[in-house]
Amino acid sequence: MQDRELDLIRDELVKAMRLAEQGKHRQAIDVCKRCLKSAEQRAVPLPEGFVGALLTRTGLSLAALGEIDDALYHYRLAEGILLRNKQTIREVRTEFQIALYNTDDDLRLLLTDIYQALGQVHGKREEWDLAVDYFKRAFKVAQAMENIDLAWRALNALASEQQTRHLWHELCSLAERMLQLNALDPQPVREIVARRYLAQAYGRTGHLQEMLTELERIVSIGRETSYADLASD
Repeated sequence: MQDRELDLIRDELVKAMRLAEQGKHRQAIDVCKRCLKSAEQRAVPLPEGFVGALLTRTGLSLAALGEIDDALYHYRLAEGILLRNKQTIREVRTEFQIALYNTDDDLRLLLTDIYQALGQVHGKREEWDLAVDYFKRAFKVAQAMENIDLAWRALNALASEQQTRHLWHELCSLAERMLQLNALDPQPVREIVARRYLAQAYGRTGHLQEMLTELERIVSIGRETSYADLASD
């Protein structure tokens, strides 16, 4: 019976994700709250990872609505649950009146999402040191998982933050690191993004010849990619 109830609550989480994709963030938040309320009313214990996902989804929608402090609160609860912080788990149990249990699931994928979200929220608040710290945490977790896509996403977020702050020397070094990461699983789109950062950093630091070289490489990659797409059609 509990498995059936849990499946119904999981379906609601999927619904919340779809609503968020449509930009209906307030409705997505309401669905997530309804999931937790349903678990309380039906006395259904929830896996820690699932509650972490619910809280993260709520935080993402709150952030999209500009409710940054509330988003940050939900992210920190989610992080604490995934790290099995006893104080956080007690806080969640008390606030939502739900029972939690742990599983053998690998929750690192969700943890990278939380760190990424925390980095973005702190970036919006211009708390740069915290933003950088969380993006680096996301990268380290992804790297430990040997997940190049997630590791790339973390570095790209960090590069965007450095670009916003006009940290051109740091951006240059990071863009080169992004190219090294992409070389492990070459993707033309990722290479173009990294070389754009590199070209901009070179241009802003007076290395005009290097900037032109990177721009030429970007054009070349674009042409090669277009030819490959045509050949496969």
